[in-house]
Amino acid sequence: MSRSERYIPLSAKELERRRQVIEATERFDTERRELLKAALKGLKKADVVELTLRIAADTKVSEWLLESEVELDKPVDLLVHDTEVAVDIATQVDELRMNYNFAFDYDAYEAVRRGISQLLRKGEIEAAKAIALKLIRKGSAQIECSDEGLMKDEIESCLRMVISAVAKSTGGRDFAWEMLAFDQVGFLCRSELLELVEQPHHDNS
Repeated sequence: MSRSERYIPLSAKELERRRQVIEATERFDTERRELLKAALKGLKKADVVELTLRIAADTKVSEWLLESEVELDKPVDLLVHDTEVAVDIATQVDELRMNYNFAFDYDAYEAVRRGISQLLRKGEIEAAKAIALKLIRKGSAQIECSDEGLMKDEIESCLRMVISAVAKSTGGRDFAWEMLAFDQVGFLCRSELLELVEQPHHDNS
């Protein structure tokens, strides 16, 4: 039986070696940050802006972080497009790990939540409803492909913002029926949607 198959406490020498490695890593990280800070301070403002944009363009996570930090106010068409892209990224399924607790993109779900929130603040409830329908369709399919559906809370957090806004507007009953029909697992925000179904007085009909 190998050491990995049974528990063997680390010796004092091994513990000391591990402590030294951790301390060295922390020291190097600090040194690297200080060197970068000094180098960035030596750049012209225009060069810093250009560098920041290049980093943001490198990965979606960097782009989302920058947009969040500067509280970027996008026009509606761009906001809708970017939120839909975030939904596609968030709900990706690892087809090689079906029925496992495969990793999913927390940052993408946060980008979806932020995009929906911005749409609602702009009064674009129809756009937010369309994104919610896409999210419940693709998100429920992602849950169905996973083992324990660990992304459920992230999906419902996004959907509840839209459901709450729709409950205060018209057309809520039809929207709720559509959402229930698109839900492939049958439990995403189900109680909230059923409440919406039972409130026909919010509709124009």
